[in-house]
Amino acid sequence: MYVPSTFHHVNTCVCFVLGQLFNIWLIWLVWKKTPKEMKPYRKILILNCVIDIVYLLVYGLTMPVLIISKGYAVLFQTGFFWEIAQPYNFVLVGSIMFLQQLSIYALIVPFLYRYLAICW
Repeated sequence: MYVPSTFHHVNTCVCFVLGQLFNIWLIWLVWKKTPKEMKPYRKILILNCVIDIVYLLVYGLTMPVLIISKGYAVLFQTGFFWEIAQPYNFVLVGSIMFLQQLSIYALIVPFLYRYLAICW
């Protein structure tokens, strides 16, 4: 059985707390302090923050560790749900991978929106 380091747990917990606080603060700033000419971007910025909050929540609760050896990759959950039954474990690992890809793809949206706004 894999035993994660204390550094991994501390790092995950600190990133979870700081990420949640800064994303909530950014949502508040975007909602309350956005200038009039930036109003069209408000929904897109809030969308990225909400995706990051959900991703941090799932990542913080599962604390996955990826181990790659001899061409095989294994993802261990070392967080609060590390002893969960197999069907639910599969759902959590799938949601981690889905949210990771979603957060990467969500980074492109503001750039595409600005490009389409300028060119059309």
